[in-house]
Amino acid sequence: MRRFIPIIAAFIISAAVPSWGKEAHSMQVDSTSMAALSEKLEEYLGAIQTEPAEVKCREADFIIGTCKDSSVRQAVTVMVYRHFITSPVMGDETVAIHVFDKWIADGPVQMYSMSDYWAASLFAQVNRRSLTGCRAASIELKTPDGRPFTVFGAGMTDGAYSILYFYDTDCTKCRVETMLLRNMLENDGFNATLYAIYIGTDKAAWEEYRQSALESDSPDISIVHLWDPDRKSNMEMLYGVLQTPSMFLVSPDGTIIGRRLDTEALEKLLAAVSRPEVLDYGGDRAMEIFDMTFASMGEDAGCGAVDRVARHIESRTLHMGDTLLYRQMTGDLLYYLTGRREEAFKCGTPGFVDRYILSRHDIWSSPDDTLKVVELAEMLVRLDSLCPAGSRLPDLKVPVTIVRTGKSREIAQTKKLSALRNSAVIFHTEGCPICRSEIQAARSMLSSGKITIERIPGDEDSGHVSMRTAVLVDMDRIWSTDPELAEELMGEFDLSSLPFILCTDSKGKVTRKYISLARLQTDTNTYDENSIL
Repeated sequence: MRRFIPIIAAFIISAAVPSWGKEAHSMQVDSTSMAALSEKLEEYLGAIQTEPAEVKCREADFIIGTCKDSSVRQAVTVMVYRHFITSPVMGDETVAIHVFDKWIADGPVQMYSMSDYWAASLFAQVNRRSLTGCRAASIELKTPDGRPFTVFGAGMTDGAYSILYFYDTDCTKCRVETMLLRNMLENDGFNATLYAIYIGTDKAAWEEYRQSALESDSPDISIVHLWDPDRKSNMEMLYGVLQTPSMFLVSPDGTIIGRRLDTEALEKLLAAVSRPEVLDYGGDRAMEIFDMTFASMGEDAGCGAVDRVARHIESRTLHMGDTLLYRQMTGDLLYYLTGRREEAFKCGTPGFVDRYILSRHDIWSSPDDTLKVVELAEMLVRLDSLCPAGSRLPDLKVPVTIVRTGKSREIAQTKKLSALRNSAVIFHTEGCPICRSEIQAARSMLSSGKITIERIPGDEDSGHVSMRTAVLVDMDRIWSTDPELAEELMGEFDLSSLPFILCTDSKGKVTRKYISLARLQTDTNTYDENSIL
C-alpha cells in the first residue's frame, strides 16, 4: 500500500533543496518545507494506521530510505519515530523500536539530542521483549505463602487466555482498574486466567488489597495472586513494567496479543479472539470466483488443484496473520467442493479437508465452526471412504439394466454387484437431467465400441480404464420396491448426489469413481452436447 508515496517523495525531494547561510558548511531544511513535509507524512502514516506492524515497518524504511540529504533524513526519521512512539494504536511501538534499531541505534541517523537518544534507547530495551506477536517470557514470582511460581513455564498451556495484571496497592488508578477488571471477568464469562502481580513489598497492604478488591466467589474466574518481594523477577526488562497499572493479554499458545491494555480494551480484545465472528459460507460470489480459478488451470486441474488453491489461500491469509479471512475463504472452498461431482475435485477433497480443517483445531474451534465447517468436512471424508479404489463391490443383489458393447438391446435383470467386471456402474434417478446425460453418453459410446476412460487431467497416477458394459442402477425404483436395499446401498456408496458413477476392472475391483462419461465424450469431440437434453 503506497498510494500516497509519490506525494511524500515529491515533498522530500523539494525539502532537500537547501537553504544556505553565507558561512554554511551543511544543508538546512527551511521551516516552510519542513511544515509541508510533516503534514504529508502525518497524512500518509494516518492512512496506513490499520495496516499490520510489518507493513508499517516496510513503509517507514521506504520513506526514510528515500531521503538523500542527511538533514532531511534526520527530520523524517525523528518524525516517523515520534509518530509511532506516541501513537495510541496497539502495536505501533513495534514500529518505533524497529526505526530506532535500524536507523538510529546503529544507523546513519542521529537524534536531535543525547537525552532524546537515551530515552529512545531505554524504551527499546524495556519493551522489545513484550511486543505484540512476541512469545511471552516466563517470569518467576512467589505466591502469597512464599512458594515459587513460574508464569508461562513448561506445561502451562491449558487452552485458556492469560491476563498479566501488574498493579500497586498505592496506585489510585490501579484500584479503579482492578474493580473494572474483576466485574468484567465475573460478568462476561471469558475462559481466561488472571495473573494478578503486585509490584510492591508491603505484604500486609497486599493482603488487605486482595481481600477487598481482588477476591471473587465466581467459579468462572481463575485468579493467581503473585508478587516479587526479593526483586528477582526482572519484570521491568521482561515486560517493561515501569508504571502501573500495566496489563497484557496472552493467547493459549503463549503469544502476546495485547499490551498496555485497560479493561475496556481487554474486554473488546477477548471478545474478538475468544468469540470469533460468525461467518456465512458458500455465497454466490465466492462460488463464481472458484469457478474461474479452477477453470483457469485448464489441464492442470487434477487431484492436486484443490491443494494448490488451498495453499495459496493459506499463504495470503494465515501466513499474514489474517485468521478471519482464512476461515472465510477456506470455508467457502469447502462449500464449493461439496457441490462438485467431478472426479478431479473429489479426489483432492480428503487431503484438503484433513490438512486445512480437521487438523487445525486452533482455528476451527467455535461451536459455529463445528456446525458449519468441521461436521461438513467430516461428512465429506466419510463419504469419500466408501468403496475406495482397490476394494470389491458388496455382495448385494440389485435390479439393474445392462448396456453392452455393440448391442442395441438392453437387459433388465437382478445382478450381484460383486460379479460386475469391466463395468461402468451408474447410480441414477428418473427425474435427473444430468443422470439422463450420463446414461445417453454411455449408450452412445458403447454402441460404437468399448468405453476408454483416460487419466484425470494433471494426474499421471490415475491411469486408463476400459469398460465393456454399463450397469444402470435406478435408485427411484429401488426406494419404491425395496427400501431396505436402498438403505444398504446408501451405506456402501456416496449417493449424496446423483449420478454417481464408478468403474470396475477385470477382477471386479473399483478402479475409479465420480467419473463423468458425458464430460469424457465432450472432451474427445465425439459427442453432441445438445443430444442428451
